[in-house]
Amino acid sequence: MDLFALWMRQQGQPLTYEQLCQQTTDETERLAYGLELLAKGAQLFKRQGGRWYPIEEAVVRKHVGFVQHLELLQAGEGAAVWFNGERWTLTGRSNWKFFEIRNHAGEVRNVRVNQVSEGTDYHKKNSVIGEGLADNAFSLSGEERV
Repeated sequence: MDLFALWMRQQGQPLTYEQLCQQTTDETERLAYGLELLAKGAQLFKRQGGRWYPIEEAVVRKHVGFVQHLELLQAGEGAAVWFNGERWTLTGRSNWKFFEIRNHAGEVRNVRVNQVSEGTDYHKKNSVIGEGLADNAFSLSGEERV
């Protein structure tokens, strides 16, 4: 469950926990939504009563780590990444400050978003370019096993 993805989907529109619960029949996922909103939601949403209002994009984008997370989300599943000198791809799964990646052998790892190595063209294009890497590639260093 990724609050950043939820924040992007809401496009400035408020939501309620009940609305989130209608999006899934899985009780564990419903619980995860609730816990994430309570634990970290104030960083991306303003709560007024039972409604959660997405914080303005300009405010969210002032946080470098948040910008990196949003850019990886926009790159999406299948985007090329470089991790420890090898090519990996984003699996499309993420959560608070972590992304899941897979290599050509099928090995899956969970890596922190703040381990993205920025190139000089990082903010000039919609895609991210790691130093010395091909277009549409990210460079990651360090890891945490899934």
